[in-house]
Amino acid sequence: MRKVTQKEFETIQEVFSLNYVKVLFKQLLKEELITKREYELLIKKLDEDIHKVLDNGGLMWKKEK
Repeated sequence: MRKVTQKEFETIQEVFSLNYVKVLFKQLLKEELITKREYELLIKKLDEDIHKVLDNGGLMWKKEK
């Protein structure tokens, strides 16, 4: 098993933070403080951000053709 680089660690840390925000948005939806449409848009944007972070951090799995 190899050690994680600083860049990889920071990437993982940022992904965990973005996932935490997703949980917060889900709670807002559950409490009816945002609409389902708003929730879907926010989650879509967060998913895009997560993919971007993973790609920039070198941790994104390459899709095989």
